[in-house]
Parts: sequence; structure tokens; C-alpha cells
Amino acid sequence: MKFKKIILMIMIGVITLTGLTGCFGSKKIEKAKILTTTYALQYLAEKLAINPENVTTIYPAGVNTDEYTLTDKQINTFAKKNSIFVYNGLTKERKIALSLINTNKNLVVVDCSKGMNIINDGEELFISPSNYLMLAQNMKNDFIEQTTSRVTKEEIEKKYEKLKLTISTYDASLKEIASLAQNKTIVVGNDALLFLEKYGFDVLSVENKDNGTKNDMQAAKEAIKNKQATYVFVLSTDEETDNVKKLIEAGAQKIVVTSMKNLSEADKNSNVNYETIMTSFIENIRTEVFN
Repeated sequence: MKFKKIILMIMIGVITLTGLTGCFGSKKIEKAKILTTTYALQYLAEKLAINPENVTTIYPAGVNTDEYTLTDKQINTFAKKNSIFVYNGLTKERKIALSLINTNKNLVVVDCSKGMNIINDGEELFISPSNYLMLAQNMKNDFIEQTTSRVTKEEIEKKYEKLKLTISTYDASLKEIASLAQNKTIVVGNDALLFLEKYGFDVLSVENKDNGTKNDMQAAKEAIKNKQATYVFVLSTDEETDNVKKLIEAGAQKIVVTSMKNLSEADKNSNVNYETIMTSFIENIRTEVFN
């Protein structure tokens, strides 16, 4: 099967990367080294790859992926033959893909974000089950395009169906909790968690807005005061803001949701993964609204 070519377009100084490049045979894809960016994409790749042990991330454990910059040596190392680079084209990861392609024109690149967009924060693509399932589907489709082997295609489809069931379970849990709860108020310190509104929750965000948009700080203070809410949900990558501090002083308990951009060594040693992160997150949501 022929793959889409990488199209590099310069429009008003903006470089856009689309499609796939490179070509693997039905046997080589099983041996290919699959490079990923965030932990969230690494998890999906490990679940979908024929050989999960061939999946690695380009980031060292615990680093801030938003600030970390790859060296030329790392770029040359990662852009080697028989590699697949999996990334999120809605973020700066697109530039990494371009650097790798410029080093190795035959590198296969997979943009999992096709057909998606970021509304508030990139983390919403991972923590929202419906968004995460779309990332998984895109990755599955692109992996299947890399082989002509019917057996390999069927194996990837089976892996995807199992993964889909896992993610869909979290999606269904959030819908059920929201539908049964009398009190649907959730206070958050990061707009990435506003995705909960789609599930039927009343979300109050106290994130400081750079665009001047008012946040829900006053309403959140009232909710804490009236015991309508007891938690303020934040991401592990968030610095504690003045608004969050004020809510804690008012009696709120801070609930930290582990970011899926990258895991620390401590997280890995404690066997933290997508399932444990989502299970903990959803149980805290359940406790909050049924308190």
C-alpha cells in the first residue's frame, strides 16, 4: 500500500506537516522501533504495537515535556532507519517531527491528532476518554497502513478493540456518575478539566486567564463555603496558583490528577499507568458529587 507523502508547506511563515512517509514491509513493521513523545501516546502505542517492547519515548522520565529540547545528537539517534515516530501534530511536537524528517526522509511519522483540535489545553486530549479514544483510533489506522499482512492487520485490530473497551469503560463511568448525581459541581484549577462539562458536570474553573476572560473564582468560593464542593482538581504539572491557595484556605482539599505528558521515575516504580490515573480520577469525581 502506498502511503501519503509528507507535505511541507510554508504559508505566512508557518510550517505544516501532514501525512505519513516511509514504507515498511509486513515483517519489518513488527521489528520497527516505535518512538513516542508523551506518556499518553507511549501507552497507546504499547497497547497497539505487535511488539510492545519496541516502544520507547523520546523524553527522559520526569522532565517537563513543554520545556525540554532535544539535542542534535538525540535527533540523529532517533531518526534512524526502520523507526516510526508517533506524535501530536497540534503541539510543538510537529517541529520535532520536521527535524526528524529532515534528518531521515524515510522515517515513518504518525500524527495521532488528525481530525482533532485543542479547546483549552493539550492535556484534555489524554484525560478525556472520548478524546483519548480518537487518538487511539487514529494511531491504530496509521499502524495498519504500515503493513500488507492480513494477519498483522487483524492482530492490530484485536488489540485496538481491547484498548477501546478499557477507554470506553471510563467514558461510561463519567456519564453514569453525572447522570445520577444530584450535585454536579466540580471545581478545577486547570481548564483542561473543563471537558467534564461534556459529560454533564457543572465545572467551575479558577485558572488564571491570560486572555482576560473571567474565571469562576467567586462561584467556586461560594461552592466551597456552602459545602457544594469540597475538592479543587489540579494537574500534577500545575504550579499552585493564588486562586487554588485561596480555595484551600477556605477549606477545599486539593486533588492532584497525574499528568499524562510524562511520568516520573517514582511513578514508574509505583506502577502508575493510564488505568491507575483514570481510576483514581474518576473515583475522586464520584466521591465529590456523591458526598
